[in-house]
Amino acid sequence: MARSAKLLLPALLLALSSCDRGEQQEAPSPDPESAPVTEPALNFPDSDGRIHTPFAADDRKATVLIFLMNDCPVANASAPALARVCADFESRGVVFYGIYTTETAEEITAHRRDYGLPFPGLLDPDLELAELSGATRVPEAAVFAPSGALLYRGRIDDRAVSLGVV
Repeated sequence: MARSAKLLLPALLLALSSCDRGEQQEAPSPDPESAPVTEPALNFPDSDGRIHTPFAADDRKATVLIFLMNDCPVANASAPALARVCADFESRGVVFYGIYTTETAEEITAHRRDYGLPFPGLLDPDLELAELSGATRVPEAAVFAPSGALLYRGRIDDRAVSLGVV
């Protein structure tokens, strides 16, 4: 396996394995203080103006929030791996969203186009999704079970090992 997405892939496989066994129990959260998302009606516009409900109660196996910025070199370098992971897991019922907090709709559209990101880019200027998931940096991923339990939050891969080191 390529080094890209080494950390995100196990979280996705965990989410799928618990769903494939038909388990309805809540998966443990990586942070003992975080509670499952219980408000599935949180709605966010994407860069095309469509409204998305990331925690909708439907047949999805997992929801992945990927926190991005259009001018982050590490996030931009991760874009091909993110597109591959999305292609591999979307058909298995995993729903992906790019989360942007400071960009305009036009900047998000251009970023998704320029870097080949296949998932919707949601506008979250109030940091609601970052607060729900505990995300603190870019790029960072959060994987949620259908129950709303946070299964994983952290780096997408081992591309940036410390501040200023890529």
